[in-house]
Amino acid sequence: MSVKCVVMHAADTSFCCSLAGHCGGEIGAEVVGDLRRIDLVEAARRMRQAVAELQRVKRERLEAGRLGSLDYFPCWYCMRQFGKTGGLEIYA
Repeated sequence: MSVKCVVMHAADTSFCCSLAGHCGGEIGAEVVGDLRRIDLVEAARRMRQAVAELQRVKRERLEAGRLGSLDYFPCWYCMRQFGKTGGLEIYA
């Protein structure tokens, strides 16, 4: 299984470049590790776990009929899950 990690300027690994450093939500919630403290293998392991959990929650919401129309767009879903959409929630 391949894993894509974004390495930010401060050596943090994040889900993607759209989430990296984005304001809102819990600061650093999208960060899976700091490469100054863990190796890349551990960062990839954490990334796989975090993605699996994100997908599990999304499947549960889908099965319960609790996905909004915008939740089918992957970037929006992640941004929303990590609290990065701020005032845009009124449009969802």
